[in-house]
Amino acid sequence: MRIRLSILGILIFVSACSPNPSAGLVTEDKLVQIDIELPKEINLTSGKRYELYMELMQGDQPIDDAENTFFEIRKANHDGPDERLETENQGEGLYRIRTSFDEDGIYYVQAFADAKGYHLRPTVPLVVGDVPEEELQEFMPPTLGTESHHH
Repeated sequence: MRIRLSILGILIFVSACSPNPSAGLVTEDKLVQIDIELPKEINLTSGKRYELYMELMQGDQPIDDAENTFFEIRKANHDGPDERLETENQGEGLYRIRTSFDEDGIYYVQAFADAKGYHLRPTVPLVVGDVPEEELQEFMPPTLGTESHHH
């Protein structure tokens, strides 16, 4: 408690002595968050297109003015180029693509967005169609609760 008060006292002193009235004030910047929303199940159906979304928020406010919003999709263990798909701004912080898949397997979906000075690049795995259990275990991250850590 004493350390916090000392730091606060120093900040007040610095701001009171500064010629700029806003200098020394501590502001809390809200982080920009990105969530990737994928279909729960994707089956290979000729020509069927699936919707993938990214949602951009700053605090509880949607971000509708993000730039460079696109997805890249690549199949695990595939050396070819990633497929780049530009998003459509749906409003309320949602950006969407529609795509189809030609092969069963595990894919990596990476969302790209520039918003409020942040460069966001999260990647999530996506299972398409029928994938053998051993392949799932090799490429998918462990689920919560399957490992125990003692501290």
